Amino acid sequence: MTTKAVKSVYFLLIVGLFLAGCNAGNRGDQTVDSIEKMNDSMGNKSDSVITSAPALSDTSFVNQAADAGLTEVAVGKLAQEKGVNQAIRDFGKRMVADHSKANEELTTIANRKNWTLPSSPSKAHADHIAMLQTKEGADFDKAFADMMVKDHDKVVKLFENASASLTDTDLKAFAAKTLLILEEHLTLAKNLPK
Repeated sequence: MTTKAVKSVYFLLIVGLFLAGCNAGNRGDQTVDSIEKMNDSMGNKSDSVITSAPALSDTSFVNQAADAGLTEVAVGKLAQEKGVNQAIRDFGKRMVADHSKANEELTTIANRKNWTLPSSPSKAHADHIAMLQTKEGADFDKAFADMMVKDHDKVVKLFENASASLTDTDLKAFAAKTLLILEEHLTLAKNLPK
């Protein structure tokens, strides 16, 4: 090989190394940019506040829990007004107190996360409330007691599922804590006079 050919090979090798180094530098900058963007999106900036919509199962739970809570407060108030048996009136009072407290806790969680809760019971629950309003005396007490067993059976299952499967940790903790109260309600409802 001639001296001129060797110099050409060295020159090409140096140019190749220089270009490879430039590309590596660009990729490094791109990697840094990608990491910064990922950190921003994950809320790793100390001055950022991240709020996100709940996963579908969380959304479903929030809506169903709020709907059930609003319904139990409304029905509890009816029991205090229309109940003939003192046990029915007392249970109604407990429904208003316990479910109002749970509704406030759920509202606090939802507000912190910018989630919207229903402001009134669903149509299905509103229909049950309306049906209960038509009852009087012992018929009211029986209908109320039956409704409390059915409603609490459903809501206990909802909260059991939620405490095991929700993705939001605040909701999961709320569901687990509230489940204990709901199980007690179900036991009490089963023992209401009919």
